[in-house]
Amino acid sequence: MANTNKKAVLTLTADASGVSVGINRALKDLERLQKGVQDIRSLAVAGVLANVVRGLGQGVLEELNRLGELGRTYSPEGMAAANELAIARQQSDQSLGQAFGGITALIDQTAAAHLKELTQYLIDNRDKIGEAMMLVAEFGMALGTVTAEALVAFGELAEYIHALLDNPVETITDTATGAAASMIPGGSGGALLTMTGAIYDALRNKLGGD
Repeated sequence: MANTNKKAVLTLTADASGVSVGINRALKDLERLQKGVQDIRSLAVAGVLANVVRGLGQGVLEELNRLGELGRTYSPEGMAAANELAIARQQSDQSLGQAFGGITALIDQTAAAHLKELTQYLIDNRDKIGEAMMLVAEFGMALGTVTAEALVAFGELAEYIHALLDNPVETITDTATGAAASMIPGGSGGALLTMTGAIYDALRNKLGGD
């Protein structure tokens, strides 16, 4: 009997295009990340260099100024040039002062005349201004008094709210009794019912209203 060897051949086919796309995308993302890191490093290096250059420039300017002062102080040529510059500046100031003297005088004269007119106007209307000042002062004092009374009234209102939460029936009964009493001549009501009227009356009395 003859032996027959049979071999099965399995052929696998797969589409690797998706894998290639994913790898390429990952490589591009990595490239962008590397470029971003390089940009950050470049900016940092540029900032450090800018600070160094700025510091060096400031140091150089300070040193140049110091050398210039030394030359003007200890060198005969420097001292002579410094004196010449000072004289030139003084002459320039004198020339400019003489050229603009008339304009400056006109400005100062106008300001002085305006100040005199304003002073006289205030003096002529001192009574009206005084009344306004008194009214403002009285209003401020009245406002302070009313504010204090309002604080007291709000404190009483807070007490009423607490009492209402603790004993609602008793508090409502007392409030109704106070309201009835306030309607009787000579009677007295509760603080909650008279708070608004008290504030209004205080403000009106302080301002001298009817």
